[in-house]
Amino acid sequence: MKKAAFLLCVLCLLSGCAKKDLETIGDAYAPGEPPVAKKLEMVLPEDAAQEVMEGETGSLYFCDSCEIAVETLAAGDIDATLRTLTGHGEKELSLVKTQRDGLTCYESVWPAAGEGGDEIGRVMVLSDGNFHYCITMTARAESGAESAETWKNMVESVKLSEK
Repeated sequence: MKKAAFLLCVLCLLSGCAKKDLETIGDAYAPGEPPVAKKLEMVLPEDAAQEVMEGETGSLYFCDSCEIAVETLAAGDIDATLRTLTGHGEKELSLVKTQRDGLTCYESVWPAAGEGGDEIGRVMVLSDGNFHYCITMTARAESGAESAETWKNMVESVKLSEK
């Protein structure tokens, strides 16, 4: 009984030394602001029509010789992104992976069959780790040199900016 009374007295004396604000592990690992997608900007071909369609993830443009889709998708599996954009996976495409302005850049070209005959498709995906910024272009196969020049001019003008 004496021991219990002694422990009670010690606890009462030490309780005045306790911190009022307790720190928890949640304080150190509190979630920050969710990442915000940047705006993908580029110079479109001169014959590009106004946006034909605008959706939640991007826009579609029709030109005289090609169709251009600009999309922003959640980052993650590049294979899933490529399948969404092209219908082909990473292993089915000859994918070139480079670095561009501190971002990972994936590019590829693939043959496609369209309503008007053979087509050629081109895709570029820029990844910042949070989002995939995507450009897809399909053009008639016979416009090969012209569509390659259009693609080159678009890709060279691509930049990301804050919304």
